[in-house]
Amino acid sequence: MTTQWKKYAGFIAAIASILSLFRAVYDVLVEFNFFWFYAALIIFVASSIFYLFNLYRSGKHRLFWILLTIFYLFSVVFVGAGGWYYFTQYDPDGFPVENLNANVFPYNGVAPNAKEQSSASLSLNTNYNNFHTSFLYWLTYIIPMQDQGWAGFTIQFEQPVDLLPYRAIQFQIQYADVDALIELHLKDDAGNFAKVRLDNHYLKKLPTDLQTVQVPLKLYKSVTLDHVKEIVFAADDTFIRGKHSVLISHIHFVK
Repeated sequence: MTTQWKKYAGFIAAIASILSLFRAVYDVLVEFNFFWFYAALIIFVASSIFYLFNLYRSGKHRLFWILLTIFYLFSVVFVGAGGWYYFTQYDPDGFPVENLNANVFPYNGVAPNAKEQSSASLSLNTNYNNFHTSFLYWLTYIIPMQDQGWAGFTIQFEQPVDLLPYRAIQFQIQYADVDALIELHLKDDAGNFAKVRLDNHYLKKLPTDLQTVQVPLKLYKSVTLDHVKEIVFAADDTFIRGKHSVLISHIHFVK
């Protein structure tokens, strides 16, 4: 390779290393894409080695070469280790409910002497993405057409949870039909509870479209938010009857 071509190759390698470093940081902070992050990091390492080797062979700027080598080594360690920690420990959606010890179960009931029965069945699946596991809760419930009845599912924490540092509960929701409806209840360890109906006020798309919803915690004024014991997705005869289904997933507390 001629001296001129070595110069051009070194320049291209330097530019590639800088651009790939920025791309790696972008993939962590913006895209949250594990594959492209490490692809960019590999390009950064390869182009950096080529550029440093080329610079070393030139016999010039030895002090600059040493300083640049230190910078590249620090960048690889800092960005690589930081990216790995960010992907494995950080969840961009907030603090997931699944990180807490809790029991999850469906429930149902009817008024005394009711002629009809209510029911609730809950199916749980898991979704694994970028080192994070989220549960998908598929609830099917039946509310009596004439009698009083209720059904839903609850996430009951083993220890009360402090939600004061958080602004809202965020989750994905999808109703199976346009008439389906459900409420989100919070209950503290003293038995106080409050509820928010997940209707068109919170839905930005059609009820049957999968969408992300945020419910502000300030709406639960009667609940002691630093001692929350249960999160409940509930339906009852005061606002819906019949058989319906709803998908709830990716439940997080967000700041």
